[in-house]
Amino acid sequence: MVFRLQIVHILGALGFLSTSFVDGHYTKFRNDVLQAAQQPACSLNGDLVEVLQPSFVHGVEGNHCICDKPWKGVDCGILDVLPVSFPQGYGMLPNKTTWGASLLHVSNQFHLFVSSITGDCSLRSWHPNSRIEHAVADTITGPYQFHDMVLPTFSHNPKVVVLSSQNQEDSDLQLAMFHIGDATGPDQAKKGDCKKQSTTPILDTATTNSRKLVDNDEMQETVGGKSSAIHLATSVHGPWTPLLNNTLIGCNNPAPFVHHPADNNEAQQDDSSSIDSGIYVVCGRANHSVLMYAQEIWGPWKTVSQITPFPEDDDTSTTSTSSSLHYEDPSLYIDPKRGAFHVIYHLYDTQENPPHGHDCVQSTVSAHVFSSDGIHWYKSQGQPYTTQIPVEDNDSATTTTTITVATRERPSLVFDPTTKALTHLITAVCSAENCPDGPPQGCVNCKYDHWDYTLVQPLNHA
Repeated sequence: MVFRLQIVHILGALGFLSTSFVDGHYTKFRNDVLQAAQQPACSLNGDLVEVLQPSFVHGVEGNHCICDKPWKGVDCGILDVLPVSFPQGYGMLPNKTTWGASLLHVSNQFHLFVSSITGDCSLRSWHPNSRIEHAVADTITGPYQFHDMVLPTFSHNPKVVVLSSQNQEDSDLQLAMFHIGDATGPDQAKKGDCKKQSTTPILDTATTNSRKLVDNDEMQETVGGKSSAIHLATSVHGPWTPLLNNTLIGCNNPAPFVHHPADNNEAQQDDSSSIDSGIYVVCGRANHSVLMYAQEIWGPWKTVSQITPFPEDDDTSTTSTSSSLHYEDPSLYIDPKRGAFHVIYHLYDTQENPPHGHDCVQSTVSAHVFSSDGIHWYKSQGQPYTTQIPVEDNDSATTTTTITVATRERPSLVFDPTTKALTHLITAVCSAENCPDGPPQGCVNCKYDHWDYTLVQPLNHA
């Protein structure tokens, strides 16, 4: 007997209980979870349809999400990642400690702006040894080669955006680089001038103090005396000059997105035209994140909304240090097809998998939150990406293996400049599969004494 999938109508709410098999796990598609606080269906990444007869695809009758590429999962909250090939990215081979990047495609070349730890040091010396480097490649996944230094120490977490309508010609660009750090130190640390590697499990207090280095109250003053800085350029090759009248105050790990509805492909559906043009930035604050907006780079900036803690997190909050769940490293975008706001976070849990999550295969590393208006925010059920990375066999394009990494942080998203499709995910990666000797906080802190690099992973967007 052949079963047919009958799509009757798009539904605005969920009202059923079923299970689906996603990425090796059965996931309950629950009305009480997905409809909490009138949560929009399908994470605003797809359409909810009613299946009147079972099919080989959906298995049972009921309501199901048909997800936009490159999203998948019962609530369209999981990125459909593709295998990577090694070596690639930046810092993998030869190994150079790098920790996240932002990417632009200009003049038929790919340009990566990367946090690089100088002095041949591990990530334990990220503060104060980090600087921002410019690397180039002929293919989007690399491997990338060092081109030049963009900003000296201490500078970190670069997010580069095109302020003007992007024509992809390097001669007529208006670029802004958001970052943390004052960038007033030496070009690089002296070789070997590193913080000592831990020979014993890292103490909770030591790790907490390390993370507090990026808290707004303890950050060094940056350009304009703010906790984040902005540099401007008219070319990917610089020079980069500071925005001295920076009015973006108290913005830790800024995540900018420039919205120009007129840039969107006329051939595709565009529901984002009602959103004000300008610059949107997610900023980390003491116990939450906020969405900021300005028409121009120099402001004035206004607060659009606070991205609050989510009920299923037991009252935890973004960038909090008082609970086991912590949100940080946001990456923001506005979907032109549906006019929705999306933020991908690095999310970690310092108390999962006792004792302290030394088996990293199940580590928590990410979260996806979304909003139809930039004001009311909701969270997807699963993780948009995990510690599992499929890798192509260099001898056979059809054979893949899956590797486990300890953590993936500093997410950054890459979009096709013409179609605006989400095509690649950039993350900072710690290569350790497990942490048998600690640290107490689990796999998230293996990165300080292990091989770290920046990965560019393709997504199934076709």
